[in-house]
Amino acid sequence: MKSTKLFSNLLLYIFVASFTLMGCSSGGNSPNGKRVVSLEISGDNEIAANFSTQLKVTAIYNDKTSKDVTSIATWSQSGETGIIQVLPEGIVEGLATGSATVTVRYDDSQSVTSANFTMNVNDSSVTGLFITPIVDILGSPYRIPNGTFISVAGLANFSDGRQLVDITRDLSWTVDQSNIVTVEPKDFEVKLTGQSLGVTTLTVDVSDPSQSAQTNVAVQQILTVTNAVLTELLISPSSLSLPKAINQQLSVAGVYSDNSILIDIPEVSWSVEDDRIARISEDGLLSTYLDGQTKVLVSLDLIQAEAELVVNDATVESLVVSPAEASIVEGSKIDYNATVTFSDGTEADYTEKVDWYSSNSSVAEVYNGNTIRGLHEGQAEIFAVLKVSSSADTNEVLQSNPSGRLDVFEARITDIDVETVDGNPDLPMIVSKSESLVPIDQLQIDNVAADFKAQATYEDGSSQDITLSDDTHWTIVDDQDNLDSSIAVVADGRVIGLGSGNGAVKAENDNIRDSSPIVTTGCPSLKVLNPRPGGSGVMYFSCPLRDTEATDAQISYGATSRGDGIRGPEFDFITHSNASVAADYCDNLNLDGHNDWELARYSDLVRLIFYYDSNNDSDYLFFTEHNWPAQTNFWIADRSGKAISLAEVTTEPVSAVGSLLSTCVRIQPN
Repeated sequence: MKSTKLFSNLLLYIFVASFTLMGCSSGGNSPNGKRVVSLEISGDNEIAANFSTQLKVTAIYNDKTSKDVTSIATWSQSGETGIIQVLPEGIVEGLATGSATVTVRYDDSQSVTSANFTMNVNDSSVTGLFITPIVDILGSPYRIPNGTFISVAGLANFSDGRQLVDITRDLSWTVDQSNIVTVEPKDFEVKLTGQSLGVTTLTVDVSDPSQSAQTNVAVQQILTVTNAVLTELLISPSSLSLPKAINQQLSVAGVYSDNSILIDIPEVSWSVEDDRIARISEDGLLSTYLDGQTKVLVSLDLIQAEAELVVNDATVESLVVSPAEASIVEGSKIDYNATVTFSDGTEADYTEKVDWYSSNSSVAEVYNGNTIRGLHEGQAEIFAVLKVSSSADTNEVLQSNPSGRLDVFEARITDIDVETVDGNPDLPMIVSKSESLVPIDQLQIDNVAADFKAQATYEDGSSQDITLSDDTHWTIVDDQDNLDSSIAVVADGRVIGLGSGNGAVKAENDNIRDSSPIVTTGCPSLKVLNPRPGGSGVMYFSCPLRDTEATDAQISYGATSRGDGIRGPEFDFITHSNASVAADYCDNLNLDGHNDWELARYSDLVRLIFYYDSNNDSDYLFFTEHNWPAQTNFWIADRSGKAISLAEVTTEPVSAVGSLLSTCVRIQPN
């Protein structure tokens, strides 16, 4: 069975705390002196009774290297019984309210290392349930090519305020026609496989037996199995120029005959033409050894792609972290960067290619990647370690010199200011509905979201960004300041749209709070590869959005556009009286964290139709799958009074009068 499950390294956008505990080790040394010195356990330490969570453990060696040992370590429970159940590979089930301890032991044949982790089980219940593909797709995320599969997950909001928690393992997953799609749940991932052409409905529900009065929370999703086939593979990056002794992660996207593009397809075959110059692992990790020129190859069935690789004779000379000096308050976080200098004088950002460490984990800890969290007042040195491979058989490490000095201090907040990271601060931020609740970084295709920041002023007059502080509590509220997770969710300042409405994103810390208004559209921004001549990157098309701040006309659409029984969304969408007004509106649009929008050109809309209407069924695709409005005439950017229909494709734009819809576009470059 071919696979369209997209990527092994893409993380769900689940907002959980990451906790680290250092363990102890005993035993002898390996012949080469390498041994485990500690274990780091990470995961969510708060779960609800009758739900489960996944913990992970990383072994830290004395040479500063690390290894994920979650699946080969021994997991057990210690302390009070009846609170949790610990399963192999780090899965923890909540049984009853209270606290209990998870113990993990790892034996690498040279030493035995152990660590403990405290789990808290509460009685919170599910207040909202969402299905999300563990994918990014340019096209419709729930259209499955026959004979392939996609992977999905179930995320939930809880009554204790936790948002988008992965409860995939605790849900019931069913389809009404298993001859069209089969469902295979496995822990925190569910595989949906297309078996025959057709349409079926996926139903996902949860019932919390600890809450007898709570009714089942359920959600449904239409699945369509198509006859699309793989036509092309795209390697990213498409060309590479690298120094020796460096690792580079590659990814591959698949282009299908229905114009959808699936990011990071697994089960492909990687190779390098000249393996003396470089070698590549089965998951696409490229390692360079000798200077020279060759090609990286990838294939799936009969489809092949290649990328040019040039390895120069430069070698890594130094590794420096920044900032060199920084100070943060307890509970807040800071991002560090790593820069490598090569023997030819060039520099490169290696922030995501190094391992990060703190010299004093009681003062500051590595929270996630290059993000460091301040714990207690004091000082710590933050340093990075780069693994280099001078040959296929050797591995060495380079430590940053100098390290970054981080001071952690106590202070009381007197004021907080919440504002957008990008966009026009004088206008409410508008947020599109997200079709996928995961952050995307492959091929620079990112999730639709709007980022906010919280700036705190302290009693000593100093100020600091507290957006990522553990003590900063982010929520979505309505105009009465009541919690409202129906229109959007927020974590660490990032807002993801879910429904349609008005509200605000609020940050609170030390009983000081501030908020910034948002408007959510209830329909998504669609995206295609940049269609303009010589263009690259991704082009976003704004939903003809509902906007209560608009000064132009608004109109409610919900009736069928033709006699096919397909209905559009039943809420308001903004219209404009002519193309000039529409263009001015786009020029001032503050949407999804950006203000660089413009009215779509005729060629842009043709490309949009090409991506989403290859089977001439735009009614189904636009109105049902994407919740775009049933009215289909859109103004185009030449301001000549012409429009184009997304449902009845014409070869040329047509003259139009009256109030019509419009879509704004922006380009996210590679």
